[in-house]
Amino acid sequence: MGKIVDALLGDRKPKQRTAVALIGDSSISMSSVREQALNGFNDQIAAIRARADDDNAVEATVVFFDSPDRYRVVMDRVPHTKLEPLAEGEYLTDGCSTGLAHAVISTVEHLVTSYDEADPNLAFLVLIITDGKENCSPEGYGLDALNALIKGKEETGKWTFVFVGCAINFGQAQKDMNAFEAGNTMEVKTKGAEVMNAALGATARRTEAYLSVRSCGVMASTNFYGTPEGEHAVADEESSEA
Repeated sequence: MGKIVDALLGDRKPKQRTAVALIGDSSISMSSVREQALNGFNDQIAAIRARADDDNAVEATVVFFDSPDRYRVVMDRVPHTKLEPLAEGEYLTDGCSTGLAHAVISTVEHLVTSYDEADPNLAFLVLIITDGKENCSPEGYGLDALNALIKGKEETGKWTFVFVGCAINFGQAQKDMNAFEAGNTMEVKTKGAEVMNAALGATARRTEAYLSVRSCGVMASTNFYGTPEGEHAVADEESSEA
């Protein structure tokens, strides 16, 4: 597909830019899969490096959160040419709460103030990994505000929001965060090492696929995981063995 687009557009093919934000839960409940989660974040970084180039530039922001006062930006708009894997000490799972809505809203606000949303060749990918339910975001940063923000951004046709829920009540999460497109969400059935590795590995491959079509000018995805219409992706012991 890329060669066809090149032939049709020639020198007129615009350079694409993508701002990627990885948002990771660092509460203590993630401790049992900290290694797998860290590897998953680094798989995302590897996926960006594999697909980005001068004509398909990517900048990455990495955020870890538990309670709102422990929201940490550990990597801020780093160009793909300078991306390095996260070190062991950069992802600590020692928090006691899950300020999920606050973390996502704060990250989107940061991206909005950092980039020109009007740039016709700029798109945004926001990917969240958590094993918890929203339980401590302050007033003004709750689930209603989160859903309204996501819907508003998705309506621009430039934003893609991806949610990976690990060993949670996924049905309730879908109700609570109803703005996420079903095809942009993954239910990880258990926090076993093999299942987590399979889930996050698959997510990294889907990021590569997303960035590949970004090079052709596709701005957003409503089916990041390529599932049948209206269905979310699932990772379980059976899929990890496939």
